[in-house]
Amino acid sequence: MNVLNYSTYYDKVLGGWLGKCIGGACGALSENNKNILHYTIDNVFPEVIPPNDDLDLQILWLQEGLEKIGVGMTREDFGALFAKYNVCLANEYAVSIRNINLGILPPVSGTYDNSYFLNSMGCPIRSEIWALLAPGSFRTVKRYAEMDGSVDHGSESIYGEIFNAIIEAAAFFETDREALIEIALKEIPSDCRQYKSIHFALACYREQTDWATARNRLVRKFGSMDASYSVVNLGLTMLAFLYGEGDYTKTLLYAVNGGYDTDCTAATALSILGIMAGAERTPQFWKDKIGNELVVGTVDIDCRYPTIEAFAKATCAAGLSFREAGLWDVQLTGIPAEAVPSLPEPLQKPLSIEVCYQGSPVIGIGEESVLLLTVKNHTPEEVSGVLEIRGPDYLVCSLSSVSLTLCPQAETTLTLNIKAPETLCALPMKNLFQATCCGVSRDFGLFGAMRMKLFGPYWDNYDTTQYPEDPYEEKMQKLPNGDGDIHAMFNGFVNINREYLPEDFQQLPQDFEWVNIHGSEFDLEPAVTYRGPACVYLVHEFTLEHAVPNGHFHFGCNAPAKIWVNGELVLDNQAYYAWTIFNCTAPASLKAGKNRIIFKLSRTDAFRFSVFCRNWEDRGRFICNITSLGE
Repeated sequence: MNVLNYSTYYDKVLGGWLGKCIGGACGALSENNKNILHYTIDNVFPEVIPPNDDLDLQILWLQEGLEKIGVGMTREDFGALFAKYNVCLANEYAVSIRNINLGILPPVSGTYDNSYFLNSMGCPIRSEIWALLAPGSFRTVKRYAEMDGSVDHGSESIYGEIFNAIIEAAAFFETDREALIEIALKEIPSDCRQYKSIHFALACYREQTDWATARNRLVRKFGSMDASYSVVNLGLTMLAFLYGEGDYTKTLLYAVNGGYDTDCTAATALSILGIMAGAERTPQFWKDKIGNELVVGTVDIDCRYPTIEAFAKATCAAGLSFREAGLWDVQLTGIPAEAVPSLPEPLQKPLSIEVCYQGSPVIGIGEESVLLLTVKNHTPEEVSGVLEIRGPDYLVCSLSSVSLTLCPQAETTLTLNIKAPETLCALPMKNLFQATCCGVSRDFGLFGAMRMKLFGPYWDNYDTTQYPEDPYEEKMQKLPNGDGDIHAMFNGFVNINREYLPEDFQQLPQDFEWVNIHGSEFDLEPAVTYRGPACVYLVHEFTLEHAVPNGHFHFGCNAPAKIWVNGELVLDNQAYYAWTIFNCTAPASLKAGKNRIIFKLSRTDAFRFSVFCRNWEDRGRFICNITSLGE
């Protein structure tokens, strides 16, 4: 068993937080620049230290989570804190918060409707807190990192947080940089891309490839148009950590000049060095630069830690609680009398209720969703009670109450079927349920699929962007040599500027099909089975309780599209893109009461289209109080 003296523990915790603050501040200048950069020691530090979500969310976990709940924090606790206090509503954060507000809790909150940012950097940047609370204790570190990461991410990003947390936990005792990487790699799957990117960085260093060549090779192999893609960012972090040769400034500059999510890469690289060296051996030049003030601004809390030193002391006090709870695999010596555990005793609940979606957490008109409810008895005694399930009265549940008797430490799983009748005239996006037994409750929700009328598909047998009329007429199938016109026979066309329907939309045809759209990204394949380029119109009518005069749409599209909101053309995209959720943005005012959005989409091979709507007067949160009309 490793042995750690308390004074060394505090020094390394402070060193880790100093490294986090210094690296985050320097990297913020160039965040999301995907080129090789050329910062020097003279210009890499900002004139004003900005707040950074990388650090702020870890302050949130400690102050509002652990110090109020204790070491027994659950995934649901993480999710509730994230949705309540996080005001950095970018990318996966916004999606996750919307999901949680809809009752879709971790771990599903991190994966549902989050395909583009599923494996971004939002959670690998939150690794330090777990390493500093449980140095050298890999099982504990891994468990908390996985719970934390599941709030807003999926597999690769969670592996990234685990890797970072393990390497930081090991850095309390191991000083060999290559050995540290090998230790942490053992804790993530060897077939994941995260492992391969980090291993590639290690191989480049061992082969003595120069840094710039290694960086470019890594980006070619593991890079992404998404600057926050965790797989390439962790590889770049490890390149900086290795090629920096333990030197603080060299490591920092390699991390920042490698590009991509530079505040994250620099902060992680320096936090590892800071733990290895401790605060006393952190270069005074950088300690003078960062100062001692703890800058906070992306979480809506009244921070109780005015300085970095105060935050380090609070971290160590919480670490003592982790130790008392048996979560350390390390012997701690020399604990001074004033150092006392700070976390409350964990609340012991006799029962827990877990919810598992059998498929996506969505329901549409005329559809059924299936969930599994698992009730666990955590006591050494038999427990009897009634499991009650309450939800919206317009949805039909197969269970409302069930009498249960559970043996000591036993559990039982029940299947819950929820139906949305075909006769429903309206379906809210937000559909909340509660399961209660013996005073213990669990909230959960279903996303209400957007109900739309689909018109089409429409297509052309010749290119109407070039020819106003059929150039082949009745001779379409014959060429002078008698052969068929291969171009026309085996191809198809679509023109976003052609009115397949009258686009005043005053009189829509009766020939349409109802479709349910099960998230922000539109899957048209079940309804549009015509093969080839085609155009469809989708009409979505919905109601809002309150007007949103300052609404803002994000449209993700990889092909031409036009969109009307309440009769106004808000998007006229003629381009072909690689799909992201932010290809096009448009302001739009939504009314209290009934609204109508019409999507005109050119469906192509590998078609992708998505839509999110924010309310800028609510800090840019995604709008969740939409009710789709189905008549």
